[in-house]
Amino acid sequence: MPVTTLVVDDFARNGRVGLFWKKIAPHFMAEVAPARLLQTHSENSVSSLIEDAVQGGAKKIVLIGDQRSLFLGINTLMRVSEEIRKKLAVGFWPLQDWDMLVYSMNIGNRLERAARIFKAGHTCPVDLGKVKLIRDDQMPHILYFWGQCEFSYVEDMENLVVPPLFFTKLIPFHIPVHGHLQTEYHSFHGDGGLNVRISVHNNTPHSMQITPEDLKQSRKLQLHWQQGITCRGRWIRFPWLTMGIKQRGLAQTARKSCFSVKFHATNGPLSLTLDEQPHRCSSATFEITEKALPVITRMVPFVLPETVKSVRSPVKLGGAMTN
Repeated sequence: MPVTTLVVDDFARNGRVGLFWKKIAPHFMAEVAPARLLQTHSENSVSSLIEDAVQGGAKKIVLIGDQRSLFLGINTLMRVSEEIRKKLAVGFWPLQDWDMLVYSMNIGNRLERAARIFKAGHTCPVDLGKVKLIRDDQMPHILYFWGQCEFSYVEDMENLVVPPLFFTKLIPFHIPVHGHLQTEYHSFHGDGGLNVRISVHNNTPHSMQITPEDLKQSRKLQLHWQQGITCRGRWIRFPWLTMGIKQRGLAQTARKSCFSVKFHATNGPLSLTLDEQPHRCSSATFEITEKALPVITRMVPFVLPETVKSVRSPVKLGGAMTN
């Protein structure tokens, strides 16, 4: 059984993950043993710890932190050669404040179940979203994401709502004046503004929650776009909660499955949000990377047995061949 390498981001959630880990570390390490522990400090980061673990020959890596920690971990692992990466077993344990409170109240049973999942190391190959960004330096940057990317843009200056000057000093306002969205077969334009979401998986990368069946559902990008309305020259952007609401003329949404999506913005940078992490670019190309990572799940992947064809062997009777 390979030694489990635990990478703990002590600085996640403003240091609350580090405080939580100090409380559970003795019990959890005893349950998941044999294990090696790597923790972030001021001189190292999640990315450098994962690189050290891979170079040290780790076969099973469990990343404990928040959404940002997992995003950094996924992109670091995707820079590893495919031959090495596909021999790994990667576990994800994202922690919210509520999760840490629940685990703290019942350390024994919950931690034992979590440790058993990571120790067993049943993996399933997972598809990831891949995006090639063109930034201000005109150099392509490749990033990978698990769940979704969101962005918005308007089609013309007349419909651009510019916030007050004092507001823009507090929060940078980066919505391009014009954008063009295209899949491999169709193009989409909005009369006013478009709110766009490109998703891969609908569930979070949580090894104690996801199942192989959840991860095998994604083979295409799911493109959602929502057209806002203009009122007196202002573009009103609806929140994504209205996606499920059928409104005539308000927050009309559409959905399409596609293999690739391209977006190009002019007259201004585009602010993307990849798995809750902001990025700026002038153009972006999205696609799926199939079977990118072997991710630890809470269930053994179900494999259908090969169909056995029954072949009737000829029987020899009295020198004659009879079927």
